[in-house]
Amino acid sequence: MKKVKFLAYASACMFTAFFSLYSSNSLAITPKKNWADSYSSNGKCYCASTFDHGIGDYKVATPQGQKSVREVCAKIGPGPGKGSNPVYNTVQCGHEPGHDDAITIDGKKVKDEKVCPGRVDKGESGCSLIGPKWDLSVYSSDSDIVSQPAPTNPPFAAPAGYKWQRVDALSDNFNGNTLDSTKWYDYHPGWSGRLPSQFKKGNSFVKDGFLYLRSTSRIDSMSEVSKPYEDVWVDAAAVSSKTKMAQPGWYYETSMRASDTAMSSSFWFRMGKFSEIDVIEHIGHATKGDVDKTKSYLYEANTHIYGTQSGASKANSYKMATRGRDEFHRYGLWWKDANNLWFYHNGKKVFEIKPNTAFTENLHMIFDTETLASQWVGLPTIESLKDNSRNAMLVDWVRTWKLVEGNNEVPQQGQIPGKIEAESFYNQSGIKTEATTDHGKGKNIGYIEDGDSAIYKVNVETSGTYQFKFRVASKTAGGNIVLNSNNSRLTSINVANTGGWQSWKTVTAEAVLAAGLQDINITFSGGKGYLLNLNWFEAELIDNSDGSAFKTHAIPGIIQAEDYDNGGEGIGYRDNSTGNHGGNYRKDDVDIGIASDIGGGYMVGWIAENEWLQYTIGNIASGYYDIHMRVAADGSSGKSLSLELNNKPLGSINFNGTGGWQNWQTAVLENVYIDDQSNQQLRLYVDSSLFNINWIEFRPANEFGEDQCNTTAQCRNIFGSGATDCLNSRSDESICMCGTSQCK
Repeated sequence: MKKVKFLAYASACMFTAFFSLYSSNSLAITPKKNWADSYSSNGKCYCASTFDHGIGDYKVATPQGQKSVREVCAKIGPGPGKGSNPVYNTVQCGHEPGHDDAITIDGKKVKDEKVCPGRVDKGESGCSLIGPKWDLSVYSSDSDIVSQPAPTNPPFAAPAGYKWQRVDALSDNFNGNTLDSTKWYDYHPGWSGRLPSQFKKGNSFVKDGFLYLRSTSRIDSMSEVSKPYEDVWVDAAAVSSKTKMAQPGWYYETSMRASDTAMSSSFWFRMGKFSEIDVIEHIGHATKGDVDKTKSYLYEANTHIYGTQSGASKANSYKMATRGRDEFHRYGLWWKDANNLWFYHNGKKVFEIKPNTAFTENLHMIFDTETLASQWVGLPTIESLKDNSRNAMLVDWVRTWKLVEGNNEVPQQGQIPGKIEAESFYNQSGIKTEATTDHGKGKNIGYIEDGDSAIYKVNVETSGTYQFKFRVASKTAGGNIVLNSNNSRLTSINVANTGGWQSWKTVTAEAVLAAGLQDINITFSGGKGYLLNLNWFEAELIDNSDGSAFKTHAIPGIIQAEDYDNGGEGIGYRDNSTGNHGGNYRKDDVDIGIASDIGGGYMVGWIAENEWLQYTIGNIASGYYDIHMRVAADGSSGKSLSLELNNKPLGSINFNGTGGWQNWQTAVLENVYIDDQSNQQLRLYVDSSLFNINWIEFRPANEFGEDQCNTTAQCRNIFGSGATDCLNSRSDESICMCGTSQCK
């Protein structure tokens, strides 16, 4: 089907007739700024409606059928902000009906849009200035990716005897406004970038539920560089997984939108010894000749061989119906085996690549932007790099699944204890998703009526009594949330009017859960019409007395300090005082507070000498590890703790006070060998106090070391002023040094 750009136009003739009727020398029209529900920016019309007069439920014709004004506004979004941008009415930018009670002229109530259909912020002189309309091509006929949750499974069934299991270390919704530092580096740890660009820390960040990878210019004019293709004048962006665990047999998929620049927007795998898989390398807006006319529609993938192996690169491509910069596209890779790579677009297989050598090694997952193939596609313009509406590659989510033995089942959407986003259901009846203005942004489920439901597959790690928190909003009389597990009713809670569909409050209820994988079914009941919106729900264990693992951890991986074993004093921990001084997360004697570290979350604090914490390790990959611990302490005096695994000493971590209880630093115990026995108990013994712990990470030793830098200046661009040297510069093993240690 040929795609046609769909614009919502209103009748200029009708507007002109009404304007002529009321604009005369004897009648002054002074439109008010609060008439404006839409505004123009960069030639597009955005929506900032308050949904008064019942406008939110008015239907608009789109390529995907009738949508309410509320849905359209959620889809188009509020844009980059009003500021000094031209302001219009919603009729001017969409299909909203006029307000019968908006203004009185000569004793008669008149619809305000008919009085002033144009620039409402300029008074009578602006009423005839007709601007752009809502661009409803975002509702393309074959793709509505952004408004849908991430998939719960790959787009094809698992082979007989197997099922798909999500790999959380390589999966993320990028919700909120902070990159998860337990999973990702906000830079490329093994490469400084492709000339004339260079990766810059700070250009990769999470905002409003998306991962941004922004490319910016260091200069204002090309006259400032003598060699535009060789001198560094573009700051690019990169994000890399902390774990090197991507491997054959797994399926990977992301939803992303390319930047509107001549930079690549890329999703790829590398940092092994010989193999590279570029799932998508997309040039957002080529500047050379007519290249953009074809390049902007191409889904291009590549494989490269280097280092310890040899062989020619291989590539393949697919022409998409829309440009990569116009909307979010889903790009997928099934690394079927070492010799077969299958590529997917929006859930459909589009091509294959058979690399010229077997791709057998584990790799890191990477997102980045580069000045890629500039000689063929052109350099990015300074103007595009300085325009924040064009210069960022956006990632909505990424998912990874592996095959495990068992029957095909619905994968779990969450863990309890923990928080579950309402839109991450695997099945639902009657509900829809929309953008939310609540803390962390992202999406909520809404348009909920009596009898609607949402089902979540969750793993309850420990049986016991839980406190459930529901984040809700309602503009009506509200309704009831009924919580069920495997069709057994657990509890219910009433939700009252909160003052608006985006006026959020948290309500609580207690319920008893058994341990194990189960369906959490949330059903809604109430009167007629829409009842409430739900953003997320969270379950916290408040009563448990057994000695089992609170969470089962893995090496390599990150252990959150607050996820120590169950069992209480002398079993899961030893604490010198009674009660939880921080009052957070768990109901025992360990002191848990809120961490203001990158990534937020909880911390174990008030840690004193002779205390200890225990953690159950379920899966271990044998090898040498660097043990990283995130710590903070007031003052500068020395601190120390020891680690044991199944009563075998691993060593001690020593560090000085960091100058504040929330001044977080990473202390490291290097090159520790750990064997692969499973179900072991890790203990942290406190040798000197006082300090706080956020997390412990077991990271494979000597993981990075390839071509990280050419100069010390490049290291400082990546790691800041703490970088002191580029060791082995201009070699394949160059690394950035911060004093006597590699920069992290």
